[in-house]
Amino acid sequence: MYEETILSRKLKFSGNFDIKSLYEMLWHLFEDTGYPPNEYKMSKSEEASGEIYEIGIKGEQEYDKYVKGVIDVFIRCDSYREEERLIDGVPKKVKSGNLDVTVKASVQRDYDNKFEHLPLFLGRLYDTMYGRKYESFKDLTRSAALGFVMSIKEFLQTK
Repeated sequence: MYEETILSRKLKFSGNFDIKSLYEMLWHLFEDTGYPPNEYKMSKSEEASGEIYEIGIKGEQEYDKYVKGVIDVFIRCDSYREEERLIDGVPKKVKSGNLDVTVKASVQRDYDNKFEHLPLFLGRLYDTMYGRKYESFKDLTRSAALGFVMSIKEFLQTK
């Protein structure tokens, strides 16, 4: 199996947000874009400054028997707590904290190791003939990952 990272973006945010709503939005986004979500990490701990969350969600989409796209979103939230703040002159309870979100996109070739056992020249011939199609799969995965980045920015109301 050969994996090529095609996009890696890191977002930092400090302010008001709801971690549960962010999680649900991401889960639905994975489903809507055709990358069935798989949660590979979920942890919560408490410190004096607030709660700490670490959440990892990965989605994979098989393009064909040889290539699949992978989008991995990792969220780290610290100092997450509920506070009372004045919003439009009215005291309201809001949740706030520091958020680091990493979005990575990659494309995996020969993810089932089906072509590894072929004679060397056949594998290279397949790679050569498959070049354009492979580039289009990379573009599909990259654009989906950029959509994730834009959706997260929109959720957090940042530029």
